[in-house]
Amino acid sequence: MFRITGLFLLLSNLMIGQVVSKTTDFKNTNENPYYSNIDTSSNNLNFYISIGKNNTTFDYKNSRNDINDNLNSSLGNVIELGVDNIASLLGLRLGLEFEIIDYNAIGDNQEVNFKWETTYIGINGNLTKSLPVLSKTNLEVQMGIGLQHILDGNQTLGNEVINLQNNNEFNGVFGDIDLGIGLMLLQQKEFTGGIFLSFVKSYSLDYDSQENLDFSSFQLKIRLCSKN
Repeated sequence: MFRITGLFLLLSNLMIGQVVSKTTDFKNTNENPYYSNIDTSSNNLNFYISIGKNNTTFDYKNSRNDINDNLNSSLGNVIELGVDNIASLLGLRLGLEFEIIDYNAIGDNQEVNFKWETTYIGINGNLTKSLPVLSKTNLEVQMGIGLQHILDGNQTLGNEVINLQNNNEFNGVFGDIDLGIGLMLLQQKEFTGGIFLSFVKSYSLDYDSQENLDFSSFQLKIRLCSKN
């Protein structure tokens, strides 16, 4: 998975190094009534990176709609690169995030052990509410929706390795819902840091396959965020 981490870090440096110009085109809400609840005139963009672990449960059904009870959850990695506070909507901060996430599982099939190891790339839009709980600690509540697609994936069945990128159950587009909560504990002049716990449910949007695959995962992440 972390073959692509260098690209994410390069994008992060480019994003943070840019000069962000503010737009005031929608200040007059009388002329733009559809934007009366959206404020983009005084937002400072905050860039962040999150790294953590992902524990996944595969919700898999075969062509007979049978569930594999011998399929168990497994750990993987997750990395996120995002921008926060693009706009304010009803007191919530609007953000955009790119992610690389592992969905892994282990199991057995007729006494033969196997494992699925997959890596997906995704893009999410999210809304965040920040609530102060202590003088230098904020509680962050976040909800997002997005899309995911496979980058790499293999099934190891005994001594045989099968590429999953061309498998209909794995290579389609997945829609995901993300619910998260975090504590921003570290407050410095130029950045903040904290810990996040998220639940992500990913649904396959490929209805051509005779089998069905969804993912449910819990993520524990460390986040560093710039302050502007």
